[in-house]
Amino acid sequence: MKKFGVQLIILVFLALVVVNIGIFVHSIVLGADMNAYELNTQKLHQENLDLENQMYEVDSLSYAASQAAKLNFTQPANPIYLENLKYALNR
Repeated sequence: MKKFGVQLIILVFLALVVVNIGIFVHSIVLGADMNAYELNTQKLHQENLDLENQMYEVDSLSYAASQAAKLNFTQPANPIYLENLKYALNR
């Protein structure tokens, strides 16, 4: 009976060692995945900043003026402001 107890303890320890090795390997794989996702996130963040800069450039008045010059618009725009009650109240 004593021999069976010692064998059972050795078997449990071996099982725990195998499980510990498996968890260690799995954590290394998860760490590599986290690094890949972080690099991907940084790349997407930089791409987002570039797209925002392009959007602000396209939305600027200087871009509108350059496009108007390319399309041969000669009449300057007369902006309509809502402070003028005629346009604000639609009368």
